[in-house]
Amino acid sequence: MAAIDCAANESRDWVRKPAGWIFWWGLPILIGVSTTCLRLSLVEAAFVWAGAFAWMGTGCLLNARRCSRLHCFISGPVLWLGSICHVHR
Repeated sequence: MAAIDCAANESRDWVRKPAGWIFWWGLPILIGVSTTCLRLSLVEAAFVWAGAFAWMGTGCLLNARRCSRLHCFISGPVLWLGSICHVHR
């Protein structure tokens, strides 16, 4: 499969669409930040944040596959690593 340039084909890039951005990155950040308002224990908050990092990492990796966005190729694995390390803290 040939690489698709996101700048040339914005319809495939979730980062450029409000609904895609909100679902893959905005919502997990909001959920993670809400752990402060909900006064969760550190262990519970760690699991919520780990899930949020995994969610965002999945969005990045899927978006990288859809449109070859370099940032997503890098940030997807980094977010997954953050998810794993956050739980083992």
